[in-house]
Amino acid sequence: MKKSLLVATLLLVGSTSVMALDTEWFVGIGADRTTAEGTTTVGTSSSTGSSKDTSAKIVAGTILNKNHRVSLSYSKFDADGAEFKTTSLNS
Repeated sequence: MKKSLLVATLLLVGSTSVMALDTEWFVGIGADRTTAEGTTTVGTSSSTGSSKDTSAKIVAGTILNKNHRVSLSYSKFDADGAEFKTTSLNS
């Protein structure tokens, strides 16, 4: 009983402090530049390659206060027939 009361109290206090935050939402776009390098080894032969690509990035998030932000970004690279998708969560 004491544990459930403690959990309920913590949830109540935590939820009221989150609601008291003056959050600002944002959405944006950007550009990412990446270099991918790799080596493939089959038996005794190996092949090394690299590729570079620039991609658009979509970003959305919230500013909790002047020191804390949370954002999620997505970008997709397509270089030399290979496709790379990146999703990042920053806090």
